[in-house]
Formats: sequence, structure tokens, C-alpha cells
Amino acid sequence: MEMDEVKREVRPQGSLVKEVTLKQVKPCLAAEGKIRVLMELDSEIGDIIPLIANMYPLVL
Repeated sequence: MEMDEVKREVRPQGSLVKEVTLKQVKPCLAAEGKIRVLMELDSEIGDIIPLIANMYPLVL
């Protein structure tokens, strides 16, 4: 399924991410009824990914 990119301003005064571009939406291959998305952020968030991962641990 092809789609146009969707660009939204998240929070104009935000300190981390101000704009998000939605590039793709596809069905999840692992879980029926869920989706996977490809997004582009206007800021680098690699340093906070471990912090977020610790806040929301994977539950199997």
C-alpha cells in the first residue's frame, strides 16, 4: 500500500522532537491487528532509547 508522507509539528516549543514525518504504515508481521510505522524525527533520540526501553520493558 502506497501512501503520501505525513508531516506534523509535535510540539513547537519542545526541547527534543518538534516535528515527525510519517513515512510508511504497514501491517505487523508478528502480531495480527497491529501495525508498524517508519517515522523520521527532526532530532536525534538515540541517547534516550535505552532510558525509554528501561521504562517500558519487553513483556513476553
